[in-house]
Amino acid sequence: MSRIASYLSLLRPWQYYKNLLVFVGLIFSANLFTVEMYGPLILGFIGLCLISSANYIINDLRDAQKDRLHPEKSHRPIASGMVSQVEGILLFIVLLALGLSLAFAVSSSLRNQLLTLVLFVIIFVTSQSYTFYFKQKVVYDVIFIALNYIWRAVTGIVIIDVPLSPWLFALGFLFALFLALAKRRGDLILLGDKASEQRSVLKDYNLPLIDQFTGIAAGTIIVSWAIYIIDSPLRADSKIANQNLALLSIPLVTTLVLKLLLMLENDPRFGRRAELLLTEPQILILGASTALVVFFSIYWKNIEDFLLSLL
Repeated sequence: MSRIASYLSLLRPWQYYKNLLVFVGLIFSANLFTVEMYGPLILGFIGLCLISSANYIINDLRDAQKDRLHPEKSHRPIASGMVSQVEGILLFIVLLALGLSLAFAVSSSLRNQLLTLVLFVIIFVTSQSYTFYFKQKVVYDVIFIALNYIWRAVTGIVIIDVPLSPWLFALGFLFALFLALAKRRGDLILLGDKASEQRSVLKDYNLPLIDQFTGIAAGTIIVSWAIYIIDSPLRADSKIANQNLALLSIPLVTTLVLKLLLMLENDPRFGRRAELLLTEPQILILGASTALVVFFSIYWKNIEDFLLSLL
């Protein structure tokens, strides 16, 4: 592995897709066509990516000794010696400083700047709390992984200064919890008898328990989404413009969640590396179909006005 490839591997840019959650608030607040909001959110996304890489470096520095015993992780740059610990520490400091400083570029409002900075710090602290303590605590480990996802969505909401939807928070948290549980399931299956040696918390988990937790999370996602859609006409803060069309998202979301469960059952690799799901045609088709239905449901009025303007 070349030096450049080693540094890229250390930064893990393929994990940056998680930070796209910063744009969720833009979509569900019906501001997708508000062009001036994109600049601040892109800066926020870059800041989150820098902080994410800083967290990955700290994790690799801390786990280097254990990683050397792992069949896959032993090839990580610090564990393999391709990047020294001193280089890792220096790179961590630079990335964290740059990431936090971007909080002051996302808005001209001091209030929003400070709130964004606080959320950047919360994301970093949550990650480190997980790495240094909660990673070894059963149940709390997956809860803290899920929290780290939802803080990203909240950051986007703060940056563009729109109201926080409780449904966005709840559904985001539940889906992140589902992915975290799927990862634990994949670890148990793929690592087998050596699972607890690689991650001590795995000694407190077993497949029937994980399957039960995952089923609860999956079922709650489906029910929560259905309630969100059905209840939308009664909520003053709802941005759904076409309720009838939105109802179609319920069977789509249900199918998507059940398909995810099936794939995780058939191939535990999908649990350990969620990004692999993005290579599956059926998941992409279901995801794209759901996204289109949600898009047209929220932006129906905009599209209707546009079509009328062409007549």
